[in-house]
Amino acid sequence: GLIPGDYYIRPIMKEYQFTPGSKMLTISEGLEVEVEVEARRVAFSCYGKVTTLNGTPQSGAVVEAVGTGEDCTVLEEGTTGPDGVYRIRGLSPNCAITVFCQI
Repeated sequence: GLIPGDYYIRPIMKEYQFTPGSKMLTISEGLEVEVEVEARRVAFSCYGKVTTLNGTPQSGAVVEAVGTGEDCTVLEEGTTGPDGVYRIRGLSPNCAITVFCQI
C-alpha cells in the first residue's frame, strides 16, 4: 500500500478521455480510499499481422497509419512483435486512414 500522505492522481490511456481529469487525495494510515473515474472513448485502434509471402510472421516491421482527408492530420505508427502482430492507437473517428508497412 501507499504510505500516508497527499497524492495527485491522473488517469491516462491514449484512446480515452477521463472525468475527472485529475484529482488530489489524502491517504490516512489504515484507511482505504476509493476514487471513481469515468472514461469515454475518443479515438480508436487499427491492428493486424504482417507476414512474408510464405506466411512467416515479420518481426520489427514499422506500420504507419496516415489520415487522408482535409481535416485528418493523423500520423501514428506501431512496430510488429515477434508474432508479426501490430496495433496502432489514437486514430480519430470519422477520418479515412491509409496504412503503410516498412520492412
